[in-house]
Amino acid sequence: MAESRDARIEEIAVDEEAARTRQGGLARLARSALRAGLNVALIPIALLPEASQKHMRRAGSEFALGVAELLRATSETIDNFADEI
Repeated sequence: MAESRDARIEEIAVDEEAARTRQGGLARLARSALRAGLNVALIPIALLPEASQKHMRRAGSEFALGVAELLRATSETIDNFADEI
């Protein structure tokens, strides 16, 4: 009886380790696919002269900051509405 219980505990431990390994593998796959897609999307920018590439990177950063600010302001507005209710 103790052997079957030990075998079951070991089986559960192996199953948990396999699940963690699968999750880690899926996360790495997703990051790799995202990175590859981004690199493909940036090929046209890589063909530009260096000064234009810098300008496009700066523009992309400013756009991302603008989107983040818009999301922050929207969340504050929603919080204010929720506080009023």
